[in-house]
Amino acid sequence: MLIHCTKRACERLKITPSVAENEFNPLYSWRLNVIEDGRKRLVVFMNDASRYCIVLDNIKAKDWAKLPKIFTERLRDVLLAEQINPDIIDRYLSEAGTVEYFRNNDKNMTARINKACEAARLGYRNHNGDVDISLFANYYLVGSKDEKNYFEPSERFHSMLSEYGLPLKRCRAFEFEVELEIKGGSVFRKIIVPSEIAFEQLANAIKKAFGWWDYKKQFHFLLYGNNGYTDLFLIQEDDPSSFSEAPSVVMTGIKISDLVPEKYRVFRFLYDYNAQWELCVTLKADYYNYVGEIPQLKSGAGNAPPEDVGGAEGYAEFLNALQNGKYAERQEKARWGKSYGYKEFDVEEVNKAVERSLKW
Repeated sequence: MLIHCTKRACERLKITPSVAENEFNPLYSWRLNVIEDGRKRLVVFMNDASRYCIVLDNIKAKDWAKLPKIFTERLRDVLLAEQINPDIIDRYLSEAGTVEYFRNNDKNMTARINKACEAARLGYRNHNGDVDISLFANYYLVGSKDEKNYFEPSERFHSMLSEYGLPLKRCRAFEFEVELEIKGGSVFRKIIVPSEIAFEQLANAIKKAFGWWDYKKQFHFLLYGNNGYTDLFLIQEDDPSSFSEAPSVVMTGIKISDLVPEKYRVFRFLYDYNAQWELCVTLKADYYNYVGEIPQLKSGAGNAPPEDVGGAEGYAEFLNALQNGKYAERQEKARWGKSYGYKEFDVEEVNKAVERSLKW
């Protein structure tokens, strides 16, 4: 595998590589750049053939010596999060071979890696963790303005990997039932997700299944042991919360397969600390060789409460006004609800949102 380093990357790696003189397969060739975003340093790899990106956002001084190992591990993580067949991943890494550093001297590729860095920076500002940032960057449209030939790097890279002649999408998958108890009943969704995604990505899939869109609102997971007591409290990186009954652990980078199903099969997802939406997540099925596109919504029932409705009490008041209020009040509430995404539950429509939940 060839890694062509920009001047800044060479300085960080403390190397003075030569320029690759022989012809090479662009599928196994990558560009490497390092960018600064405030106090944060992002390391961006871009594939020559597809412009597919891998973004590392937590590289420390001690990590530069083992950067090739970290890169290949993260490449595997991102592809697994996209449900790419593990056999295809193994074949790609095997044919790519060991990492060799070269100096980048291609102006066209320099422009492309700079565009990839823009997508990485935007992804970092809106997402946490290498996998989520990389997924965002790979669904960020690139191409030629003059030719109007725009494409998603992820789609192009997947197309190239499919030429190995193996099923492109195959992975272990978990089916979860997610239930939100509300006054007078409950709302539930059954979703199927890859086992290798992180808990933050699972949170994205759940939010999309319920029509919640505000990425700034905080959330956490409470995982229950066989005794029914909370064993683990998973929080976001910037969450100051604590839980007296269980240790608090930052969820960034923790895959759901690390904890489910061997340790936990039932847990709680709390979204929006103001509204206090608390959902029960239960593992219903474990598919070891799931073939097909996921994530997906398998089934569901009930209308989910809209964002900023004011929690359980506010939602009850909202529904009461819709059903029993005077005409003007019903009209006003209907307009407000529509503007915040409140609508009758539709499996196909919600499934479209769930399918895209891991891409952004």
